[in-house]
Amino acid sequence: KWPIWSASMLAASLAALAALEPASVSFWSDAWRGTPLGSYPSQAQVCADICIALSTVSLVYCVIHGVRALALRALGAESVTQAGTPLNISLEFGSAVVVSPTLFLLYASGMIALGGSLEDRWTGATRYTYVGLVLHTAADLVGTVLFLPLKKEPLLYLHHVLTITSYGCACLTGFGHYQCALAATIELTNVFLFVVMCGPSIGIAAGSALHTASGVLLWVTFTVLRMGVLPWGLAWYAIEAYSQPEATVLKLPQPLRSFQWPSGIVVLLMSAYWYVKITKGLLKAVGIGSKSA
Repeated sequence: KWPIWSASMLAASLAALAALEPASVSFWSDAWRGTPLGSYPSQAQVCADICIALSTVSLVYCVIHGVRALALRALGAESVTQAGTPLNISLEFGSAVVVSPTLFLLYASGMIALGGSLEDRWTGATRYTYVGLVLHTAADLVGTVLFLPLKKEPLLYLHHVLTITSYGCACLTGFGHYQCALAATIELTNVFLFVVMCGPSIGIAAGSALHTASGVLLWVTFTVLRMGVLPWGLAWYAIEAYSQPEATVLKLPQPLRSFQWPSGIVVLLMSAYWYVKITKGLLKAVGIGSKSA
């Protein structure tokens, strides 16, 4: 079936964009040309850019779902294992294979540019981090709405709400970009998670070399990014905020000051919960863990 929800999101975001009447609609062309950010956009312009990103993400999901539906029809339902609904797989593919690697590259580029000084880390913004935050906020808004009828794990919705609130605030205010970018490098784990969880639905057999390799890479990236980089970033945030509050945390707008670090702690706790499950699954796959893992 055609993804009505995604088409509705596309129409709604275009309508909101028309109502905002932004000074510029060159969000994507500026993003990929590397145009300097210059003065930070107004909040109205940020909202318009989020609408542009919402339209883009919704359109991408519509195209992915349409292509997948045609492919399944051509191959025959019996030729592909149906692990999840077709809409679920389309959304997971768009999020993990298209959006997550894009976000990782944008955030990594922004971190390199902002990591040199204390002032840049706390109050700086680049075109890369701005585009990443706009795209991230839009993608999680779309994902939250489209995943609702699929009854996913409650922690997924909590994760999205925390991201939308914290990253949306950083996007609107122009502060906290570096901390958001550092935390969001964990998005890279989604690529391998998709292959492990949804691979059978796109012809990647469970237990195959690609499926097993993705499981190992999922554990490795989870270990490095979610259990290494994320807690290190949270600790660094706390140390700088405690040792130099006037130059760091007190410069942040109150909503971001109150929400950014605690939301990171919640994401870290959720990551630790998932990490235990992934580790048990990996041990079971290599024949070490118990069969009930």
